[in-house]
Amino acid sequence: MRKLFFDSAIGKWMGDSMFKRFLLINALIFFVIQSVIVYLNLSGRKEQTRVNADLYLAASPDWTVMASRPWSIVTHMFTHVSFSHFLWNMVWLYFAGQMFEAFFGKRKFAAVYIVGGLFGYLVLTAVTAVLPLPSGLALGASAAIMAIFVASAVHSPDRQIMFFGVFPVKLKILAVIYVLVDYMALRGEVNLGGHIAHLAGAAFGFLYAWQLGKGVNILKWYEKAVVAFSRPRNRMKTVHRSAREMTDEEYNMRKVRNDKQVDAILDKIARGGYDSLTLDEKDFLFRHSKRN
Repeated sequence: MRKLFFDSAIGKWMGDSMFKRFLLINALIFFVIQSVIVYLNLSGRKEQTRVNADLYLAASPDWTVMASRPWSIVTHMFTHVSFSHFLWNMVWLYFAGQMFEAFFGKRKFAAVYIVGGLFGYLVLTAVTAVLPLPSGLALGASAAIMAIFVASAVHSPDRQIMFFGVFPVKLKILAVIYVLVDYMALRGEVNLGGHIAHLAGAAFGFLYAWQLGKGVNILKWYEKAVVAFSRPRNRMKTVHRSAREMTDEEYNMRKVRNDKQVDAILDKIARGGYDSLTLDEKDFLFRHSKRN
């Protein structure tokens, strides 16, 4: 069954990309939610569409509510009810996700998405405990995506992208704009909890990339746990040994060549998107991300 899926059109589109898998999870959950809402609406139960629209997948800062839906601490960051909310987040996830994977690799993408979204929820819960914020549910991928995007901006702050395919903008400028938009939104009364979670996700992404730049991976524990959980059991280990150790000079020269090639590929992605790459370029990017 797994082989049939990855041989399908969707499977080939996803390839070995983690951000595309997360896109698909978000899309599937959104489709299920909309299908349930349509069913309830057509069967004359419109009131239930307002009450159960999130299918109990959204989280709440209220721990008494969370006691009846503990799974939502994870599912809320994949859950969207509004089409505009879903569409904007998926466009942003596609853009930020391919950039992040090119910089850090697919394993780190999954780690930052999950922990960034969780951090946003925990900060929201802590703030709600001390401030009289309006009650509501937490849902959407925004906090996780902010963590992904800000981490990318910290990694390569001066990289230029074509905003809306027209305006050249540096990543650091775009990151500052998005953080300021959420911060200024705290002056109003709409979705205060959401904006707090977004800012928390951005802060986590900054901390993660900043520490990684200093050689400290604050999510190493998560990556090790995922690898240990997903590793097949009872498989014979194969040890690969290189014929000769590289000298420091050879290693540095190869690293410079690889970094230049990655920069050229990322520039091409910024101009024409991931699908504009050749098979060789995609393969090189995948092998480079696995080493990270």
